[in-house]
Amino acid sequence: MNNRGRINWLGLLLVLFTMVPWLSGCTTVYNPVTGKSESTLYSSQDELSMGKAVDAQIKKEYKASQDQALLARIKTIGDRVAVNAGRSDIPFTFQVLETDQVNAFAGPGGYVYVTTGLLKLVGSDDELACVLGHEIGHVAARHAVKQLQSQVFYSLSASIIFSEERYAEIEKAVNLAFNLRQLSYSRKDELQADELGMQYGLKSGYKPEGMLSFLKKLAEIEKKQPRLIIVPLSTHPVTSVRIENATAWIESKRRSA
Repeated sequence: MNNRGRINWLGLLLVLFTMVPWLSGCTTVYNPVTGKSESTLYSSQDELSMGKAVDAQIKKEYKASQDQALLARIKTIGDRVAVNAGRSDIPFTFQVLETDQVNAFAGPGGYVYVTTGLLKLVGSDDELACVLGHEIGHVAARHAVKQLQSQVFYSLSASIIFSEERYAEIEKAVNLAFNLRQLSYSRKDELQADELGMQYGLKSGYKPEGMLSFLKKLAEIEKKQPRLIIVPLSTHPVTSVRIENATAWIESKRRSA
């Protein structure tokens, strides 16, 4: 839901982009959010392979929780919600990171992370389902893949992708990765993920109002302890806008019920 967790894996993916040979061609994948087939440089298997590499990187920065009861709760709710996302081509993995930072984020390949700091705010299964649904929505819509592809494809020259001097070009890619540290999902993507989170939660038997109540708590934390929440203000929608959008979505569902 915010930027801190995304910084590192986007840089890592940029390096992987230059290293793997299959990037010389495109493949077609189905996007369950748009309901259309899309041409992409990344197949589902490619996405999963990158997700595993990113997960290893994240584990170097964060301590993964070993609380089995907590992990069981996250997995139970996460699996229930993910079934309705339409990404049966990849398995979803839900993990808890031990940090006071209030954060949730998704890497490629169905890797979803929530922090213990965020879980302290969660007061119900409805809220947790919507939070997890938000991150699942990013994966279902292939937001990370699209973002990376657009940024890298237009930032790197063809020589970086196809050059025989592989090691020198990889070094260039690493340097570029550091310049992309503020890369984050667009406001449109974040608002769409909120709506998808509520949609998936509703289909899974949870109340979409859980998204609204959680966002209100998030707004209070932003006022009282802003240091716990790190977001790229230039691209991330302010919480008040997310609350308005979630309220409108819920009201529209009530009217159509």
